[in-house]
Amino acid sequence: MGTNVLGFRTARSFGFASGMTSHTFLAYAIRKTVLKSGAMPSEPLTIERLIRATGGEGVLRLTGPLTMDNLPDFQNAVRRERAPTMILDLSGVPYIDSAGLGSLIAAYTSGHKNGQRWVLTGVNERIMKVMQITHVEHLFLMFPSVWTAMEALTNSGRA
Repeated sequence: MGTNVLGFRTARSFGFASGMTSHTFLAYAIRKTVLKSGAMPSEPLTIERLIRATGGEGVLRLTGPLTMDNLPDFQNAVRRERAPTMILDLSGVPYIDSAGLGSLIAAYTSGHKNGQRWVLTGVNERIMKVMQITHVEHLFLMFPSVWTAMEALTNSGRA
């Protein structure tokens, strides 16, 4: 019947070549299940450049997850920005993965070297938890909204 010592059906009993290992068969079965279930590719990341504020801030509004799948778009958008202060509005970002976190840190590092500062707004609890676990939350000024960030940055220049 094509069962193993535990009584599970083997790849051969499913009609696959005898050279297929159980790991290969398992990977095939999982992939086939995922494809059959209609799993969507990762959600897209939309990056919208908002009108520059009068205080020299640039604002990028991100919508969608910041993950390895859409990193090039984010990195290209960040490289184009030359404002002395960049505000990243993350209120539309449900989550980030390690690659997304790494790209935020890279933006901070390269900007810091060039005298540019990066401000995050709209950071949700899930993203904040990732930043706290990795001890990078102190790198960024954070505000609840773009409006409060621009107001605080403008007022700090007057003090």
